[in-house]
Amino acid sequence: MTKSRVLGALARVGIDDETLVERLPASVVDSVARTVPGDHALYDVDSERTEAFLHGLGSVYVNDTARFDVGAVDPSERDRVKAEVMEALSTLRDPATGDAVLSVHDGDDLNPGDEFAPDVVVEGVEGYHVKPGLEDDAVVDADGIAAYHRPDGVFFARGPSIKAGTAVEGATVVDVAPTLLHGLGEPVPAAAQGTVLTEVFEPESPPATREVSRQDRGSSNGATDRLESDEAVEERLRGLGYL
Repeated sequence: MTKSRVLGALARVGIDDETLVERLPASVVDSVARTVPGDHALYDVDSERTEAFLHGLGSVYVNDTARFDVGAVDPSERDRVKAEVMEALSTLRDPATGDAVLSVHDGDDLNPGDEFAPDVVVEGVEGYHVKPGLEDDAVVDADGIAAYHRPDGVFFARGPSIKAGTAVEGATVVDVAPTLLHGLGEPVPAAAQGTVLTEVFEPESPPATREVSRQDRGSSNGATDRLESDEAVEERLRGLGYL
């Protein structure tokens, strides 16, 4: 959306070159985007007057000065603001039906001890979804959307060692990587949260008969650099609202 805003601004002054935007430094793109009026929350919100904000598809953060450069809330007031946000979101109703539209969760309960976790996590109840943006109304029609994200997914596996017709119960997304690594004969990182879905393998296949090996990545050459790289990736994903 940032790119389209900048392209629109350049077009109004007679410049119509998409590759130009690709070559511009991010700081230049940001500075131009801020001058374009619209409904982009990144540029059209006064952060210094914003006590809480939605990031991604359901992560709500209290904009406290300890965590954010343009924070507006003293850390001592964080719990108060979070409680007010949870109350406001929990009581939100569809004006047409009077039904609640959100499922609201305390981020500290979902991710205890994680300083990067959102303060509040919201999900749309059946028939509704959460979307970041600036609107006059809190509940609007989702025109043009035929499908959307769901917390429940599907798991498929195929290969020479996979047992046909097996139904996996209770798997989660964090189980996929350990299962793939074990199937390839590679050790599973000791810090990996998931488990190997051994039930997907043929009983006499190598993955089924081989013991799951876990390895502390800090014991191999170059592990420190990889660990730092992993932490940078995790920090970026948290900033995007994926963790």
